[in-house]
Amino acid sequence: MSALIFDFETTGLLVRGAGRLDPRQPWPVSVAAVLLGPGNTEVARLYTLIRPQDWTVPQEATNIHGITHAHALERGLPLRQAFGVLTAMMGEADAIVSHN
Repeated sequence: MSALIFDFETTGLLVRGAGRLDPRQPWPVSVAAVLLGPGNTEVARLYTLIRPQDWTVPQEATNIHGITHAHALERGLPLRQAFGVLTAMMGEADAIVSHN
């Protein structure tokens, strides 16, 4: 059995009652994941910042996770690219575990 365990840092908290495309909804700032195989051996690992595109990392979020807008802009991957890697890892997993 294999398991993918992942976690995101975001620009804020989910706005309950607002649609998923509402501009007040949070954006991912980073994603971390590990794919574990038999015996909990590490098969793959992902950690990347997400490059802001038409949104900013507010200071309130930076105060919590330490990722500044400038740092994410300079070092982050495009959202589609980062999610492409995460999606591929999900395709290899028998179980998916999200950390909150």
